Amino acid sequence: HPSSHTAMAEEAIKLFVGRVPKEASEHDFASVFTGLQGCQETILLKKDGTSKGCGFVKFGTLGQAIGAIRAVNGQVVMSETLGPLKVSLASGEDARLGIPVEMLDGTGEAKLFVGGLPKGSPAAGVQAELTDLFSQFGAINEVVVMSGANDECKGAGFVKMADPVGA
Repeated sequence: HPSSHTAMAEEAIKLFVGRVPKEASEHDFASVFTGLQGCQETILLKKDGTSKGCGFVKFGTLGQAIGAIRAVNGQVVMSETLGPLKVSLASGEDARLGIPVEMLDGTGEAKLFVGGLPKGSPAAGVQAELTDLFSQFGAINEVVVMSGANDECKGAGFVKMADPVGA
């Protein structure tokens, strides 16, 4: 019995887009995203031919989807009244992709908690060690070590990775 197994293409990453004006056309909505790398499909949700104020956009990879979030979320305005578009992973995408939702802070960054750091050590030294350790996994936007008044490490900190894939 021959095998019917074929290599499955990676599923597209779906983003949710809010604050879309009711008067927006499918073309208006699509024009925000079609120039971005990896954009595969735009879906403006409508009822009776009118925008419901939101939609979905599909991208080929997580990196491309994160690039779109960074480029559009809080940056692009389709309506002065509504303010900038709100773009995030669609509901359920974080679980499907294995990204804990608490890691994503709305900017496309991944915020990681790091415990078990050496208490009493100089915070600047611990910060440098964390930067060295995590930089092998991708770009770091910020490293914060919790410290007391005397700048001694309290045993915990946070690392903000630019890309959740590296996290």
